Amino acid sequence: MRPLHGLLLPVLLLPLSAVFAADSVAPVAWLLQQVRTGEATNKYDLVAQSLYRLDKIAPDNPDVLAAKLRLALRQGDQATAARLMSQLNQIAPSSAAARQAAASMLLITPEGRQQFQQARLLAASGRLEEARAAWDQLFHGAFPSTDIALEYWRLVARLPGQQALALAEMQALDGQAPGNAELQQSITQIKQDVGRTQADTRAAALGARGQALTQAGNRAAATTWFRQAIAAAPEGAAVSKWQSLLRSNQYWLAIEQGDKALAQGDTRAAERYYLQARPLDPRDGYARIGLGDVALARKDNSQAEQHYREALRVEPGNTTAVRRLAAVYQQQSPQRALDFLNTLPVAQQRALGDTLASLRSSALSDEADRLGQQGKWSQAVAKYRQAQPDAPDDVWLNYRYAGALRENGQTAAAEAVMAAMARRQP
Repeated sequence: MRPLHGLLLPVLLLPLSAVFAADSVAPVAWLLQQVRTGEATNKYDLVAQSLYRLDKIAPDNPDVLAAKLRLALRQGDQATAARLMSQLNQIAPSSAAARQAAASMLLITPEGRQQFQQARLLAASGRLEEARAAWDQLFHGAFPSTDIALEYWRLVARLPGQQALALAEMQALDGQAPGNAELQQSITQIKQDVGRTQADTRAAALGARGQALTQAGNRAAATTWFRQAIAAAPEGAAVSKWQSLLRSNQYWLAIEQGDKALAQGDTRAAERYYLQARPLDPRDGYARIGLGDVALARKDNSQAEQHYREALRVEPGNTTAVRRLAAVYQQQSPQRALDFLNTLPVAQQRALGDTLASLRSSALSDEADRLGQQGKWSQAVAKYRQAQPDAPDDVWLNYRYAGALRENGQTAAAEAVMAAMARRQP
């Protein structure tokens, strides 16, 4: 009978890139940040992917519902948007998410669009105080999108004595939805207007450019900009921020280079990059995971296990390190991997539900195989029956289960198992 570990190994070896950005942030908060970043940079595939995952883990979260509503409106699905608005009003009618969603819904009505256009015309004609009052009456501080919020705070920045307030609100927007180049340019401009020193104005522009390049995935170029930002104002108020971003950028650049080298089979270069990364962020586990992957590529499972365990030591919540260790142990036996995962905290076990279920099924199947080889078909049937619910679509498991039923004299039951499999996977 065909062993299962070859089928399960790809499930355990998930790509590092899928969790790099999450760092130690809670999943819901991180995914919502991905939604906001996707909206700010017009990457709506990222928005849709993040919302798909959020819908699985936090379907009633008001911010999730509001984000789904914004996406529905962008796609022209007003019926879905209306349903989500009703759901928001039932779950959290006074929440910021509900108010923002209501503002979005307002702009699809003829009256709302007309009021919005009138507020814009007042601003364009220089009637700034009237324009701000019209905006406040329309939105009451809850804006449908980053772009509209930016337009409002640009208006406020044109009013006497309001630049500092506008700057603070724009910076808050940038923190909530990073990646909006227009917003970052506006921040830089207002900083100049409120009289920041020339050097700081220059630490902000260079650093913002580095941030933009980092968010665009061009870490090599971003490193140059962060260094220039530090050199431009070595004693500036923001220098510690640029230094931190430089180290972080160098760390992830080395990780990316290591991943690329490893994918090309160059384990020596990959090891060099991961070793460069490790001291740049001693509290992050991914450089150590990379070293473990190098050892695994070299067929040195003992060294790989050591690196993965070191990654868990510095970052106990790193599920990638857990999956890598489980994969190493699974090569020894599914039961060894299952025993390891069962030692984890309950929260981590929940996060690894699919992996645990697969290993549980595999371990039971292995035991059933041994019983079958000993001719203990009744006991084998019982073990296969326990394994089957955790892997109902596993063709080989169902095949062996049916075979054991047949050997145990349960021909009709064996045929039923195979017929059910044929219906699921014709």
